[in-house]
Amino acid sequence: MTSRPEAVYFIRNCPNTKMDGDRDGIPCENDSRF
Repeated sequence: MTSRPEAVYFIRNCPNTKMDGDRDGIPCENDSRF
């Protein structure tokens, strides 16, 4: 994973991802790299 858009793609297209802890549709909110 190298970007937030890539994370968003995975959230929308891959079931059971763990990148969106509060399930608001915004992945990796606590990751300062993005």
